[in-house]
Amino acid sequence: MNRTVIAVTGIDPQQKSSIGIGIARSLRMSPRSFHIIGLAHDPQDAGMFMDWLLDDTHLIPDPGESAEFCLESLLDLQKRLHINVLIPGDQKTWWFYMKHAAVLQDAGIRTMLPHVIDSGWCKIEELEEVACILDVNLPETVLVRSSEEIKGAFQQIGFPMIVKASQLESIRCNTRFEALAAIEKLASQGANPIAIQQVIEGEGFSVAGLGDGRGGLIQMAAIQKLREDMDGSLLTAMSVRRNSLLKLAERFVKSLQWRGPFELSFKVSQGRTWITSVRGCLPEWTHFAASAGANLPCHVVDYCMCLNSTVDEHYEQGQLYVRYYQDMAMDLRPSARRSATPNEAKVL
Repeated sequence: MNRTVIAVTGIDPQQKSSIGIGIARSLRMSPRSFHIIGLAHDPQDAGMFMDWLLDDTHLIPDPGESAEFCLESLLDLQKRLHINVLIPGDQKTWWFYMKHAAVLQDAGIRTMLPHVIDSGWCKIEELEEVACILDVNLPETVLVRSSEEIKGAFQQIGFPMIVKASQLESIRCNTRFEALAAIEKLASQGANPIAIQQVIEGEGFSVAGLGDGRGGLIQMAAIQKLREDMDGSLLTAMSVRRNSLLKLAERFVKSLQWRGPFELSFKVSQGRTWITSVRGCLPEWTHFAASAGANLPCHVVDYCMCLNSTVDEHYEQGQLYVRYYQDMAMDLRPSARRSATPNEAKVL
């Protein structure tokens, strides 16, 4: 039986938006034989050296710098690699693969991503409409598109505040200086508009899953956020089964006929629920979800390969997620690395 060839992007775990390593680790949990190819934009991306996890690695241009050149390189690679499924693992560039899904499909590369027309629901400008669909609250939010609008937004929202943009990090700012630095950071990444959002003090939750494009859910899981850094990246969390939030995810998928991955973030305070963001890609805690029993990447492969995949609502609650960083030292010779195991890579 031929192995399924899966390409994964975003294989540099040093970048907060890159979750490709977590996707690959999730795929390795499957008893099936997958040939996993890592696609990187930099020869020094950490995943380029993880031969025990990735069967092969290749460099492709960054779609944020040259979308046309990136697509051309992917199609050229396809002639040699015969990729069956591509799973975007970079939360900043998944839009590129969504936009060109039809071209990739014609070349034999299957994806499971939202339709282009539906991706607009992930924009910060549409968050109010999503809140109406789900019948939840939205933190007070002001969109700024120019420097002249910033002062008024600061006065309206007050400190502390959240500075955020579509599909980029959410930065909590306690002072004007921090807020201006956050706006400059997001603007340098091409963000426009930038949202200045009210801080809701309460419990943070995220629900992630897969929609089948016909209003049905294939799989989902929920976490409670216990600790985040200043950029909104998850540090510790716990898997939970909060039925009210799971029902909101079901309504989201059914109302929008959502296809592919999604992540909804909420705040719960004093019996009220607030939605803070919508993403159209796999979450940063993808491998944690797989460890708890909700292996979203494997379901993506099943969907793309037209395999029978029944709705799976099971996952273990009460599991703890802790994010940590690890240094590695290894032989520079690829042949030596390929014969090693993860435990044989020296941890510094």
